[in-house]
Amino acid sequence: MLEIIIVIRFYDFNQNRIILQETNMNRQEQLADIVRGSLYTEVRVLSDGKSIVMDPETERLYYRKRLSVYSIPVFRYLKEHTHKNIPEIHLFWQEEGDLIVIEELIQGNTLDQLLVSEKELSFDEKKRILLELCDALEFLHSANPPIIHRDIKAANVMIREDGAVKLIDYDAAKQYVADKSQDTVLIGTRGIAAPEQYGFGQSDERTDIYAMGKLIERLLPDSKHAREIVQKSTKLQPEMRYESISQVRRQIEKLWDPAISDAEHRKQKAISTLRSRTAKRVIIGCGILAILVGGGIWFRRSIYPELFVKRPAYNKAIEAMDSGDYEEALKQFDICGKDFKDAEAQVKVCNDKLSDIRAEERKQEIREQYETKAKTAVEAWRASKTGTNETAALSACIDVCKNGLDDGEKLQSLCDELYKDALSRLEMKRTVQASDILIKMEQKLNQDGVYRTIMEEKRDAFLSLLEERGEYKEWIRYYEELAKITLSDYTEQITEVEYLQALSWKKNEHYTKAADQFLKIYEYKDSAKQKNECNYLEGKKLLTQGKIQDAVVYLNKADDYPGAADLVLQAKYQYCQEHKNAPDATTRYYLIDLEKAGYSGAEDLKNEVEDWTVHFEVKEQNTYTVAVELVFYGGPQDGMKGYKAVSHEKNGTTATYISDRTIKSGTEDSLTITNPGGNMYKNLKRIDIYDLKGKKIGSYKK
Repeated sequence: MLEIIIVIRFYDFNQNRIILQETNMNRQEQLADIVRGSLYTEVRVLSDGKSIVMDPETERLYYRKRLSVYSIPVFRYLKEHTHKNIPEIHLFWQEEGDLIVIEELIQGNTLDQLLVSEKELSFDEKKRILLELCDALEFLHSANPPIIHRDIKAANVMIREDGAVKLIDYDAAKQYVADKSQDTVLIGTRGIAAPEQYGFGQSDERTDIYAMGKLIERLLPDSKHAREIVQKSTKLQPEMRYESISQVRRQIEKLWDPAISDAEHRKQKAISTLRSRTAKRVIIGCGILAILVGGGIWFRRSIYPELFVKRPAYNKAIEAMDSGDYEEALKQFDICGKDFKDAEAQVKVCNDKLSDIRAEERKQEIREQYETKAKTAVEAWRASKTGTNETAALSACIDVCKNGLDDGEKLQSLCDELYKDALSRLEMKRTVQASDILIKMEQKLNQDGVYRTIMEEKRDAFLSLLEERGEYKEWIRYYEELAKITLSDYTEQITEVEYLQALSWKKNEHYTKAADQFLKIYEYKDSAKQKNECNYLEGKKLLTQGKIQDAVVYLNKADDYPGAADLVLQAKYQYCQEHKNAPDATTRYYLIDLEKAGYSGAEDLKNEVEDWTVHFEVKEQNTYTVAVELVFYGGPQDGMKGYKAVSHEKNGTTATYISDRTIKSGTEDSLTITNPGGNMYKNLKRIDIYDLKGKKIGSYKK
């Protein structure tokens, strides 16, 4: 059993897609065929997933199939040019990347079915089939550029009920492209496909000749003369095969039934030749007689124009066509007239050839315009190295690729130059400029998706350099811009970079920034643990700097990090020790926490803090009056209601002053002491402060 082989070279896939894009159907053509195709009624679904449909207007049945491998130019040519041995292509359009084809429904059997059936085909019938297949291939190979079927086999030859031969299945067919070293998509049937279909070269007309040889071998295995055709047709090197299918056809015409011996065949051929020669002599004799009878007038009117005017002009026209001078050929055909031989058909060929030449010349003009535009744009960028010119140069080089001027060499070269420019800017620490160059490249190449693979290697290398240099901010920005360009989710990559950035900050003792970053990506890897450690390290650092309150804040953020809780209590105790003589609200809050935690020494420290301390500032206001400024520290958290001040003079005189003001730690108060009988400041010995219960809480001695 034959096995279909389809091998795709993945490294050429993008190039293949470029070819497919430039051959896409125009929008108007596609919409027209889609609308017409939607009106067809499905009559029956076949076992292979294909179907038979009916044109509701003509009630004619057609064959509908979906192709994933196809060439639009091939089907367009077959739709526009018909041949008796080729199925008529009625409609086709693209749908979801596939090609939908509606073609002539052929009722009959494949040649493969007939060969394995009990019915024996005669030698003449087999020869007729082979000759009609040659006609079909001559039609395909005469296209410009030639169409290569690439899968000639008995299963792809339909014999209609009326005996007509049809070459079917153009899924594998392609147009010949000159100067290509090998096929991009390798398609064929194992055992029949030519060597070049396995990747050993570019398939051309000789590829079909190879498969035709294999078919002759199957149809005429007993004919030694057929084996000679097979031997030359199936040479491994294409240049050693027949050059054209016409040569193969002439060799098939010479074949005779192997049941007839060589001697008998020569005898029959000799008889036929003799009859032919005799007939020619009779005809010549009659012609001479007719000339003699007709006289000079008939000669001048009929024979002379044909022999000395039309025939020479026709021959000159054919020679001009062979040399490619189709305009001269048309002039000679005008002389001989369209009614001479096949002059009318040859005139059509000349006009078609001239049309193709002019179209190719126009294409060449367009190509030159694109090349000039690309060259100018690239030179402008090289001269200025600005962002606007980068975009223009990329667009121009992409246009060159899309119009088939090269295989992406200019675009690849420009991308390499842009990348080197980005690297030089990176070396000069112009990281944002370097990133902007790569991002612009991403934007342009992503718009034409077939070129985006150019960026993959460059992107990876550039991002690696950003990582080496610790340029995490630009690394993150690059991914954010890439997400906008490609409409893809780069959250995971961005989170990884943020994680690495936080680790870098931690390493450089920027613990606060690192902790905030780890908090942002709290659920990623061990970010939670890293966050706690950074807060712990920041708190520890602040503690060594004497910034105890700030240290406590960060140590509390360290959650359950080992040692953090003990260090918090240690910091609070240190703060209370430093502020016990002038405790503030923070001191009292810390003491409460220390007491709750049962911290060693907390209770004694609390008692020290709750003892009142009074700071005095005594100034002489005038001869008889002293101004006293008091600041109270410590005491219970709720403070005390009022106090008593007693002044003592050197002569033993005392004076008492009572305040009902509520006093708390940090409260400031003032009083004046007056002695109308003398100099109060000189006579003052001391001042004692008591709570209203009589407990002495402070004293001033002069």
